[in-house]
Amino acid sequence: MGRENDMTAWRLFAEAARCGSVTAACEKLNEDPSAASRMLRALERDLGVELFDRSTRPAGLTEMGEKALKGVERLLSEHERLVTQLTTAEDSLEGTIRVAIYGGVAAIQITPLMVQFQQSFPYVDFEMHELAASPLKGFETTSGRRADVVLTYSMGEIEGVKGWHVGNMPFIACASPNYIRRFGSPKTPEECKDHICLSSNAWQGKPSEFLLKDGRKEPLSWKRTLFFHQVMHAKQALDLGAGIAVDISAFHTIGDIEAGRLVPVLDGWHVPTRACSTYVPEEALRYKRVRHFLEWLTRRQREEIAQLQQRVEAVARGKKSSFPSLTVSEPSI
Repeated sequence: MGRENDMTAWRLFAEAARCGSVTAACEKLNEDPSAASRMLRALERDLGVELFDRSTRPAGLTEMGEKALKGVERLLSEHERLVTQLTTAEDSLEGTIRVAIYGGVAAIQITPLMVQFQQSFPYVDFEMHELAASPLKGFETTSGRRADVVLTYSMGEIEGVKGWHVGNMPFIACASPNYIRRFGSPKTPEECKDHICLSSNAWQGKPSEFLLKDGRKEPLSWKRTLFFHQVMHAKQALDLGAGIAVDISAFHTIGDIEAGRLVPVLDGWHVPTRACSTYVPEEALRYKRVRHFLEWLTRRQREEIAQLQQRVEAVARGKKSSFPSLTVSEPSI
């Protein structure tokens, strides 16, 4: 049998294309780099076409390689789906659940919840995939794996996918005391032109362009902007006094505001609250483990968002500012 019929070779090819190098792909797949290179050469030989353009560094894909990647991603996804269906009982509370979520939230909120769930259901395994941008590409994670559960800002209706609204996330414009001592505290959006913005609006791909307060909407511009694709990197810069954050969610800042390590600025001006949802492909809902985890997870998310709302409102009362309220809604399926 030629390598063109070898799923291992195709999986290696797809991972090398996504990672940008064979070495990086081998680290993820736990393969020997020398053997992997020989396997990819054999795949090209048996196909009779070159998939990689090795005249560049790092090597890129040829036109045929790009075409092959599109097809093999679908093939691997279907293969994975078939294996899951054949090896996992739909009515069993065991097997693997793949969860995709933005990295900052994963570390603080979801990882502890998964540990709690697994203590009650020890035969359920989890794979955590971090998102750095909009998660959906046929409802696959950024690593090309099929996701069973995705937690993100709401994206509206998605064909073949059901969503549960778990609440609205507020944002509090804030800075560190060190930054305020050095540069002062802006009170209006217009004053931001003299300040530095720290943004981690990865879901949208750009910093927020306006702020709201009491029904008013004002444009937003900055002296300089530092944009981060990972929220925890932006949060670290915020803690170090590098600038002002308006679109880092209260989920990440409320504890430091309560402790005095961060200080609200802009006198209650804020970016709009954003709806948060949990999404599950319809086919994943066939599995009892996914349904059970989903029901438990959405209930816990609503509880945590309700607690966050109370903390934000308490800070608002203490600071005499009008921070955005947060409403927890029933699931919409």
